[in-house]
Amino acid sequence: MEPSERDGRVLRRMRNRDAILDALLELYGEGRLLPTVREVAERAGLTARSVHQHFRDLENLVMALAERHAREYRRLYKPAPVRGRLPERAEALVEQRAALFEATGWLRRGARLLEHRARPLRHERETLEALLRRQVEAAFADELRGLAGKERQELLEGLDLLASFETWERLRDRQRLDAERARRVLTKLLLSCALT
Repeated sequence: MEPSERDGRVLRRMRNRDAILDALLELYGEGRLLPTVREVAERAGLTARSVHQHFRDLENLVMALAERHAREYRRLYKPAPVRGRLPERAEALVEQRAALFEATGWLRRGARLLEHRARPLRHERETLEALLRRQVEAAFADELRGLAGKERQELLEGLDLLASFETWERLRDRQRLDAERARRVLTKLLLSCALT
């Protein structure tokens, strides 16, 4: 096999893999959170067999998409600034979370539906939640520092809950707030919680 022919196959394989991942993300964006491999293949312009050549099953495909998303949106996982007055820190945290959750929301919803049968997806979520919790703890370190034991733990639990994807999802999807209004509401909630 000629080097150019081998290079062409490698490129085609990479393009097909990316097309499969893009197809799954498009389906998620349309609200199709549990598509079949056949639906993903059709959207990518490939056969189901081609999809299976790249990914063992749907869980493996979702994990690959999560890994690609993590690379593409790495900057959104960086913690918000932790200096400044409480309102500035709360606003910075909400801005960071809003950008992250808007960019990764559909993927999170789709992965959530499969994590009961895919340990790597569950592990990925737990790892991300631990990272985000540490960010909350750093952003509200001044408020938490003055508390001890149970009182400190309860404040951290409340702040972590409010800054979670589930809260953002509720504000955006169920309460139908636009992103800007959801940011304002979430900032007020965090400030109220931190000041109690």
